Amino acid sequence: MRRTVYGPEHDAFRAAVRTFFEKEIGAHYREWEEAGLPPRDFYNKAGDVGILGLGIPEEYGGGGADFLFNAVVTEEAARGGYALGPCASTRTSPSRTSSTTATRSRRLGGCRAWPAASWSPRWR
Repeated sequence: MRRTVYGPEHDAFRAAVRTFFEKEIGAHYREWEEAGLPPRDFYNKAGDVGILGLGIPEEYGGGGADFLFNAVVTEEAARGGYALGPCASTRTSPSRTSSTTATRSRRLGGCRAWPAASWSPRWR
């Protein structure tokens, strides 16, 4: 059955997420399970490719993406059999909409999001 909810930009992102997960998680997942968490470097790499901070507004360094991008990350984690917890949960805190600009800047600033110009003009 063909799904129609995703657009070409989601499909491109899915391919990148799948490749990232296969490369960065596949060979290491068992040892991370035993350790109880991935190394910090994994989260840095995930941020570099834009898997983290998807729903955070662009003005705070996030991706400014719609929820479907979060769904792609969750689906690809499930596809690989990875229980990623906070990584797969790319939502943002309530401070995104219910706090002052200064608080949002402090809490959300500096997020690393996917370099949008490299694959989808819709983001910018």
